[in-house]
Amino acid sequence: MEDRQQEESDYGEMLRYGIWSLGAGLTWIVASLLPPVRENAVFFAWFNVIMMLLVLPAVLLAVALAYFGYRSNFLGSSVCLLIAIAIGEILNLIPFNPFALGLPYCLLCQCQNFASLGHFKAAEICARRVVMIWNQDRNSHWHLSALTCLASALEGQGRYAETNKVVQTMFKIVESDTKGNESQAVALTDFAGNLSRMGLAKEAIEIAERALGIWNGIPNLTNDQLSLFSLALSQMGLAHECDGNYRSALEFYRKALSVKIQVHGDDSQEIAIGLNNVGYALTETGQFDEALEKLEKARKILANTQMEKTAIWTHLLENLGDLHRSMGNFEDAEKQLLESFELRKKRFKEDLHHSYHNLGKLYRDTKEWEKAQSYFEKAIALRENRFKASTAQTLKEFAKLMQAMEKNDEATIMQQRAEGLLAKTE
Repeated sequence: MEDRQQEESDYGEMLRYGIWSLGAGLTWIVASLLPPVRENAVFFAWFNVIMMLLVLPAVLLAVALAYFGYRSNFLGSSVCLLIAIAIGEILNLIPFNPFALGLPYCLLCQCQNFASLGHFKAAEICARRVVMIWNQDRNSHWHLSALTCLASALEGQGRYAETNKVVQTMFKIVESDTKGNESQAVALTDFAGNLSRMGLAKEAIEIAERALGIWNGIPNLTNDQLSLFSLALSQMGLAHECDGNYRSALEFYRKALSVKIQVHGDDSQEIAIGLNNVGYALTETGQFDEALEKLEKARKILANTQMEKTAIWTHLLENLGDLHRSMGNFEDAEKQLLESFELRKKRFKEDLHHSYHNLGKLYRDTKEWEKAQSYFEKAIALRENRFKASTAQTLKEFAKLMQAMEKNDEATIMQQRAEGLLAKTE
C-alpha cells in the first residue's frame, strides 16, 4: 500500500492534468456542436478562445516532447513550450485551476532544451521556477528532478560552489526518506544516474549502493522488481565507469545483464542494451575478443527487432567502431563510427559530442593529425561547461594527439586543464 501511495504522489498530478486536458478537449468538441453554442457567433468565438487556452498547453507539451525525444529539434520544441508556458502562467493566476498543473512539466522540459542549446542562465531561470512550484513538502520525487536541472544549469555556468549546495540539498531529501522500500530504491537509482551525468561519480556510487542495499533486502523479487533491480546495477556500473574504474563497471554490467536475461529472455532490446554496456567495459579493460562477441550479438538482436534508427543503435555502432580502433582495424572502425555519426546528425544531435570524441581518437591513431584535431575541438566545444567529466576525457585524448605531434607544451596544458576540471567535480 505504501508503494502505491508513493507512486500516486509522484505521478498523480501528471495523470490528473492529462485526464482534465482530455476531458476539456472532448467537452470542446461536443459543446461546439450544440445548436445554442453554434448559432451565437459571439458566444461561439469566446467559447473557442477559452477552450483553446485550456487545451493548447497539453497539446503543445505533447508536440514539444515529440520534437525533443524523436527529432532532437530543440528549437521546435522550445517554440511549443514557450507558448505553453505563457498560457500556463496566465492559467496559474486562477486559484484551484487544474489546468495550471501542466506549467511545471513545460518548464522542466524547457530547462532541458535550454541546457541542450547551451543557454544555461535561461535554464537556471526555468529550473528555479519549477523548484518554487514543486517544493519539497509537496512532492519530493519531482522536487528532486527540478533540483537536478538547477544543479546542471549552475554547473554549466561554472558556479561549482552553488552546484554543490544544490546537490547537498538533494542528498538531504534522499536521506530524509527512511522507509527503505521499493519507491525509495527507484528514487535513489534515478538520483545515482543524475549524479553520474554531472560527473559526481563517487557520490553516485554511494547512492547506488544504498539503492542496491534496499533491493537486496526485499525477498522474492517479482519480474517487475527484478527489472528495476537490473537498472540499479547498471547505474552502479555507470558510476564506476565515470569514475574510471572499468573493471568494477564490468562487474556490475555483467550482473545487470544476468538479471535482464532472467527477466526478458535472450533476444529483447533490454538484453541488447546490457550486452552493449558489457561490450564497452570489456573494450576498456582490453578484453577485445569477448567484447566483439558481445557487441555483435547486441547488433544482431537490434537488427532483428528493427531498431536500426534508434539512439541505442548509434551507441552500439560507436562502441563497435572504438573496439575496432583499439584492435587496429581502422577501416572497420571508420565505417562504424561514420555510420553512427551520420545517424546522429539526422536524429540525435545531442549525442554528436560522442562521435566527435571517438572520431578524434580514430584519426589520431591513423596519424591524420588535422582531422583528429578538428574533431577533438568540436567535441570540446560541445562538452565544455556542460559535461565536465567528458570534457576532461576529451582533453586527455587531445593531449595524446599533441604528444604524438611533438607539441609537448600544448599537451601539458591540456592535461592540466583536464585535471583541473576533474578536481572541480570532486
